Amino acid sequence: MDMDLELLVLQRQIARRLNQWLGQECLPLDETDLLLLLIVAQKARLHQRQVADYLALNAAHVTRLVHKLVVLGYLEQMPDDFDRRRKQLGLTTLGEKVVTRAQKMLGVWQQQNQLFKAGLHDLIGQSH
Repeated sequence: MDMDLELLVLQRQIARRLNQWLGQECLPLDETDLLLLLIVAQKARLHQRQVADYLALNAAHVTRLVHKLVVLGYLEQMPDDFDRRRKQLGLTTLGEKVVTRAQKMLGVWQQQNQLFKAGLHDLIGQSH
C-alpha cells in the first residue's frame, strides 16, 4: 500500500476509534477537540497559532475550538509571560483527567494494533 494512502487509512481509523470512545464516555467532544487537548498536554503552554499549525486548521477554527473547550472547562487561557496580547493554553484539572483516560485508551489500542500486525506478519510469513 502506498505510504500516503496508508497514513490516510490510519488517520481515519484513529478518528473513528476516538469518536467511538468519546461516545462511550459521554463526553461533549469530537476527535478534533480531543486532539487539541492531547497536543496541549504534550507541548504545554502553547499559543493558539501553534495549535492551528499542529492541527493544520485555520486560526478562526482553532479560536472557536478553544472557546468551546474553555467554556466546557477543559482548557484555560493564561497571559503570555512575554507578550500580554497573546494567550497560552493549558489544561484544567478536568482536561487533564480526560487526556489521561484518552492516553490509556490510545495505548491499549496501539498495543492491540501491534499484536494484530505481528500476527498478520507471522501468518503471511507462514504462507510463503
